[in-house]
Amino acid sequence: LQKDLEYYQKHPGRISEVKTLLWGFTVIVFLVLLLFIRELDFGVTFMFLILSAVPAIIYQFRIRELQQNLALLMVCRQKKWVFHADNQPARLSKLERMYADVFNFGHSRTITDQIWGRDESSGTSFWRTTFKYVTGSGKHRSTHHKSIYMLPLSKKVLAPFFVIRELLNLFGKRLKTESEEFNSLFRISTKSNEPDSKMLILK
Repeated sequence: LQKDLEYYQKHPGRISEVKTLLWGFTVIVFLVLLLFIRELDFGVTFMFLILSAVPAIIYQFRIRELQQNLALLMVCRQKKWVFHADNQPARLSKLERMYADVFNFGHSRTITDQIWGRDESSGTSFWRTTFKYVTGSGKHRSTHHKSIYMLPLSKKVLAPFFVIRELLNLFGKRLKTESEEFNSLFRISTKSNEPDSKMLILK
């Protein structure tokens, strides 16, 4: 990723040049097909047109992912955070053993876009990653993406809990902290059936 950043900083117009060449090839194929459209079957013509566009489409998706990773890398450098874009199977295996409730889901699991850093305002260290896994197969196959954050707590919490990103406030009564800003963004959930579990979490 570092080499890519240095390369495109030295050649800022290279991405546009490659895109122009690839889509230009597709346009040339389209014009050639127009000349022979009466002699070719419509299905064959359409197939050649689609195949000619495949390299440009693949490049488009790869460049978009690369640009996102480079943007993250630059932000992390500015804040003096550590960024690792690629999957780390060995680290994921360790996380699956240590935090099975979080990472032991489905199959084809990956962790990407890992960030290690420290919040400037509070001084709290954190780790963040994108966790992807697959459930089902065939027509029932589904791919799931989750943003996972880990940070140290100032004291031990005596009951298991989850912090979930709150998209819509549809739950009425729920566990709340002293921070209204936190309450508006996140929801605290627990699977514990112990009667005092909620009190232990917020204590």
